[in-house]
Amino acid sequence: MARKRNPRPNNDRPDKPTLPSSATNVLARACEESRRRMKVVKTTRTPGGQIIDWVPIESQVAKGKIATPPPTPKTMREVADSNHRAALFEMSGANIERGPAGTVPLLRRDFSHLTERGEGRVRERKRKVDGRRLTPHPSRPPFAAPDPFGYYHATSSEYATCYGCQATLNVWAPTCEFSGDHSISQFGIQNYDNPKLESLEAGWEVSRDQYNDDQPHLFTYYTTNGYDTDADNQGGYNRDFAGWVQYDANIFPGALINGVSIPGGVQDVIMIKFQLWQGNWWFQVQGIWLGYYPASLFQGKAKSGTTLGDHGSWVAFWGEVYSSLTDPTGTTTDMGSGRFAEEGWTRAAFQSNTLVQSDRQGTMVDSNGGTSAEDSTYYDIENHMKSGSSWGSYFWFGGPGYQPPRWTLPLIPGEVVRIIIGGADGTLITIDASGHIHIIPQPGPDPYDLFRSGQRQRQELARG
Repeated sequence: MARKRNPRPNNDRPDKPTLPSSATNVLARACEESRRRMKVVKTTRTPGGQIIDWVPIESQVAKGKIATPPPTPKTMREVADSNHRAALFEMSGANIERGPAGTVPLLRRDFSHLTERGEGRVRERKRKVDGRRLTPHPSRPPFAAPDPFGYYHATSSEYATCYGCQATLNVWAPTCEFSGDHSISQFGIQNYDNPKLESLEAGWEVSRDQYNDDQPHLFTYYTTNGYDTDADNQGGYNRDFAGWVQYDANIFPGALINGVSIPGGVQDVIMIKFQLWQGNWWFQVQGIWLGYYPASLFQGKAKSGTTLGDHGSWVAFWGEVYSSLTDPTGTTTDMGSGRFAEEGWTRAAFQSNTLVQSDRQGTMVDSNGGTSAEDSTYYDIENHMKSGSSWGSYFWFGGPGYQPPRWTLPLIPGEVVRIIIGGADGTLITIDASGHIHIIPQPGPDPYDLFRSGQRQRQELARG
């Protein structure tokens, strides 16, 4: 079961990296400059505290011509078990304040909470997901991917020429150890025709730094330059920077998801889909087309038939944890529900009916990916491709991160056992002859620091 902890600001810890105090200001200024180029006619705040800018839908694109979404199939594959429900979004409520008719909502990222707690000291999170590192290709030499330090994945992936993907994800609220960490369930499509990979990603995410809460949010992300730079028409989350074109008047990238799955009970799910249609990558949630990324973002000056503007080369479905610890091997941030894949239905996170669009006409086939995980003792995955059941291809995934080893002490009847934790001045634990446990705290370092210190010592012993 996911452990409930209060995420600590990273600057509380001496082993955190330090950056110039302007690090957050640079990102905040860039986002604000991008926002000023929008034609905002009204700004509202949701009950959950999110700031929404409302813009005329046609103002998002040149000449005001918004693309037409793909037709929605009359029938859509869905989780068949009755013990699940479609997750709702905060803006779906009838009494939520909205903008004028003809406007659409765009989430404004709020940096005030980061400034208040001195976020400038924190290492800025940066996405680094390279499918070539996660999925070895049988006919190519190993690829030297960019350093993915701080990231853990549990991935089902395959190399395939594709034009979209779809999945049903159960939603959880995993506990993140620090405010700079994140935990994600998502899918993504990448293309490697250019020297710099191009990527489209979407799913749900828990990230206090991104959203200023500990709840799951819908997210999208794109990069045209191998994750080098987030900027207008180059890459970024949600609508932090230009690129995304909003179509729906209610649900938007970054929206708060109301309700999460219950361990042993009802499972809240979202069905999400990317589809390349008439020159745009459309994104769908719960059967609703939210908006799109113009394929021209990726095409640039590349020749026709190449880049993510034309097709994907790799498609994957995965869970992800980012740890902001300088030594991420000590992370206890949850992936998914915080439980391992083997616990299965109503306990572990899952993605079901994972589908890949195999042609430009919209044909969907069951995914057939292989699995990978950096360390299955932290987070693991159990794959069931082409299961033949109503779930099609699916997998369980997740885990609690680093777990201290459990020690068993030999007890001799009638004897007293004494344990000192934290050195000569540490806490004294005594188990008397009757089996009663007595704990005598001693003055000294903070117990949390002692725990982390012992954690690192045990890791070194295990590696030796």
